[in-house]
Amino acid sequence: MNVVFIVYGELDRRSGGFLYDDHLRRRLEDRGHTVTMVSQKQGRLFSLLRQNGRRFRCRITEESPDLILADELNHPSLFMAFRRLNRSGFVTAAVVHHLRYLESLPFLEKKLVSWMERSFLKSVHGYIANSRNTQISVRHLIGTSAIPSRVVTPGADNTFGEPREPMEGLKVLFVGNLIPRKGLDRLMRALETINEASWELDIVGDNSVDIRYAEHCRTSFSHLVENGMVRFHGRIDDEELDYIRSRCDVLAVPSDMEGFGIVYLEAMRAGLIPIGSQNGGAEELIRHGVDGFLISPEKTDYLAEILHRLATDSKLRVRLSKAALERSGEFPNWEKTMDTAVDFLEGMVR
Repeated sequence: MNVVFIVYGELDRRSGGFLYDDHLRRRLEDRGHTVTMVSQKQGRLFSLLRQNGRRFRCRITEESPDLILADELNHPSLFMAFRRLNRSGFVTAAVVHHLRYLESLPFLEKKLVSWMERSFLKSVHGYIANSRNTQISVRHLIGTSAIPSRVVTPGADNTFGEPREPMEGLKVLFVGNLIPRKGLDRLMRALETINEASWELDIVGDNSVDIRYAEHCRTSFSHLVENGMVRFHGRIDDEELDYIRSRCDVLAVPSDMEGFGIVYLEAMRAGLIPIGSQNGGAEELIRHGVDGFLISPEKTDYLAEILHRLATDSKLRVRLSKAALERSGEFPNWEKTMDTAVDFLEGMVR
């Protein structure tokens, strides 16, 4: 097949959705397909809407693709263009990581986003969902299960870490773009309440996506940065991230919601205890109280309680670390899971 794959930005960003898209691209190429990446610019809503124009469609049709595949988060730039491309006889599909209208958005913006997402998803011939929860969310939004879909959970590397050894204090890791949805400020507020136990927090993630929010997190908790309890690392390569993971006990990303949460699976594979959001697909991976914890984003007090328990009970950390490693082994590697996605896309084109 000749595939055009549309994303925002570049796939060298290693956050969950980009990682998933990059593994899908590579598996398509490994299976003998030609993939042309089309990187759309991110920006304000009006500029995204303009990318639906004729100039964009001409750029796509020049490739004469058998399949036009898009990351669903590109819906503002594609919901009109895809309807026109479909009328021209092109086969279109989407990769859905999570629905943006389910994020904490102002009322009018939520209404507009849900309308655009619904219009876009109704225009595709099929879609891949990263979790059963995401698939259900799509069907609820578009009001039908008639559009072909396939649940393809993220994979993981073949390497495994080791269960954490008991030691004093708690070393916490946050991995994700520094945006409000990921809940970094909630995490730091919860940690700030733990006075009687030692802890440290390493923050890994792009701080340029929402500069105002990233600066808010730095300035509001500057006293924790100054005393060395909190460290901002910015974007780093995989090798450096692996090193930081090896020094931590817990991965805490208390998001508003996650479609699945690749970051949780990667952490569990390394022996870290995940603390994730109960909103979305993380519940398909994390078993609350068994190999990690699921919390409601607004319950900062409960997050603080969990962190306090982990900080003061090293035996609990060891037990949960072993369970997290065992649980992560139940999920396939990237090659196997992406084969399922490619099989689905090949079937659509046939």
